[in-house]
Amino acid sequence: MDFSIRKHFQFATPTKFLLLFVFLSQFIVTIYSTRQITPPISFELLNPLAFLWLIWWWLKEDSKLTRVKWPIDFGMFLYFAWMFLVPYHLFKTRGIKGLWGIFLFIGILIAAWISAAVIAVIIWY
Repeated sequence: MDFSIRKHFQFATPTKFLLLFVFLSQFIVTIYSTRQITPPISFELLNPLAFLWLIWWWLKEDSKLTRVKWPIDFGMFLYFAWMFLVPYHLFKTRGIKGLWGIFLFIGILIAAWISAAVIAVIIWY
């Protein structure tokens, strides 16, 4: 039996990009929040679009591996329901192990908030 950590934590490319994007996005938002500055309009426009594109890419690639079929026009559905769709997909395809993906996503959000807050305190106070 192979119990190596490397085997259990290998991520596909869309997953890596999604997690990196979530971390950087939340880090930037937290930095702007701590200074009470509004982010640039380009960031506010492109951030949600980039996030949805990465969620779509991840779902598309993961669905190939798990052989899950999605409706053809699922962009608007994804836009409004990604926060329900992703956990549903993880539970449907992985069972209780899908919780690890949810915990990882939440952990990335919390790590970004904490690291941005610490850096903001160090730099500006």
